[in-house]
Amino acid sequence: MAPAQKLIIASPSKGRLQENAAAFFARAGLELTQGRGARDYRGAVAGVEGAEVAYLSASEITRRLALGEAHLGVTG
Repeated sequence: MAPAQKLIIASPSKGRLQENAAAFFARAGLELTQGRGARDYRGAVAGVEGAEVAYLSASEITRRLALGEAHLGVTG
């Protein structure tokens, strides 16, 4: 059996876009976490095993989605 693939969520890495994305997920009951604080560019979704958050610039989010390196992306 193949190992399970992680769900990669690309979210803005700073500023109001990051705040709005976090609020969007929070309204859906999903808390985005950054393990080592605001300077950490990898995170998780609290309580969701196998989900990883990649904190990226807006242009990098669209690039990663186009390459198939992220499954879901939020940008402004």
